[in-house]
Amino acid sequence: MIYDQIKSFLDKSKFIRTFDSVISEKKSRTFFYNLNRSAKSMLLARAFEKTGKNIIFITADDKVAEDYIEDFELLVGSDNSYFLPDYEVLPYEERSPHYVIRAQRIETLTRAVIKKPAIFSVSLRSFLRKIVHPDIFGKNIITIKKNSEYNPELLVSNLIGMGYENEFQISKIGDVARRGGIIDVFSPNTSKPVRIEFFGDEIESLRLFTINSQCSTGEELEEITLLPSREFSLHNIDTTDKLWEKIHKDGFYEGIELDVFLLLPKTGTFFDYFDTDNHLIFWDEYHFFSSYIKEIFEETTDLWQKTGIKNKKRLISHPDDIFENNLYIKKITKTTNNYFLSSSYQNFPYIIQKIESTISSQKNMHGELEILEEELRNKLNKGYKIFIQSDNRSQSKRMRDLLPQFEEQIDFTIGVFQKGFNVIDSKLAIYTDHEIFSR
Repeated sequence: MIYDQIKSFLDKSKFIRTFDSVISEKKSRTFFYNLNRSAKSMLLARAFEKTGKNIIFITADDKVAEDYIEDFELLVGSDNSYFLPDYEVLPYEERSPHYVIRAQRIETLTRAVIKKPAIFSVSLRSFLRKIVHPDIFGKNIITIKKNSEYNPELLVSNLIGMGYENEFQISKIGDVARRGGIIDVFSPNTSKPVRIEFFGDEIESLRLFTINSQCSTGEELEEITLLPSREFSLHNIDTTDKLWEKIHKDGFYEGIELDVFLLLPKTGTFFDYFDTDNHLIFWDEYHFFSSYIKEIFEETTDLWQKTGIKNKKRLISHPDDIFENNLYIKKITKTTNNYFLSSSYQNFPYIIQKIESTISSQKNMHGELEILEEELRNKLNKGYKIFIQSDNRSQSKRMRDLLPQFEEQIDFTIGVFQKGFNVIDSKLAIYTDHEIFSR
């Protein structure tokens, strides 16, 4: 991971040490500016490494939140980097999120609910959305152990309630199939389905198998965790007779995720998945968020009114039951450890102190290697440690071939940040081949 390679150079930076001090002393509502996207990513990785706490990073939209994940995976690994996509359906639209989005959300919610720290990237919209409460979601994670007991009929019932499809034979993620004392399950968190063999209620074996052959791979497990295929179970629902009729008829009907307030006894937000003393919140360009929240509620209110007029018999949630509002954000910024990251100087309420970074962005070289070579020489003469990043080995080899005179002086690495940057006061420079060649 690139963070391990640059950590010793970051330690030399006065700005980075100031950042460390702010975080360790819990100087909430500090505003850090003059940061490009990858510089922000680096600071979040630093906070994660130094504190061992959950890092919740809130951005303008899903596209930005997902873009940051590439940086986080490069810095701290994919096992510690999670993205919570929003549903990508309009409020009151009778359509459920794509199954890929559902699977990614469940993976992220699971990591949050099991209390194992990570970096979480989330859009403001997804952060404000009311979802199944973690107390409910956590109970739908099933751990199966060899030689333990679990009623097979109850297991199948629980899995179907959690959104698994009951099939004759497993063919995709989210399928469950039973043949006598054998239950096959393909959980969203596994690369292969598992075959659970029972003797009565006792689990005799857990074996992975392939979809194509339906035969065991020979790999036996001592235990396995089965994640829900939906964010809540039909068994969790406590609602009106009218909605029960719809559920009995259609099960997980299209758009059911948008009705959580009407269906579940307890809802919350993604923020509720974290313990008070085990997280840090970082806001990306916070000064825009007030207008974003206004747009979310204007859109939702407009659709609520139109839906109510179009279908007066349909039960729908009020906009306040779908999203939290500005007051919720203000409460969080005042009562928890919050930090603001920005590319430029800003002034808005809640800031306690402002700190300018000593980090600059790299110039776009437009493929002009002579300009690049001159800049590299100048930095090497000043004592800089330089990294040039490429997407893959062949591109990295190409960079080395183009710059043979720097082969022994520069680290050519695999994996690319969104943006290169210089940490000026520790003489660290990171270039990306994307910027060098304007890709």
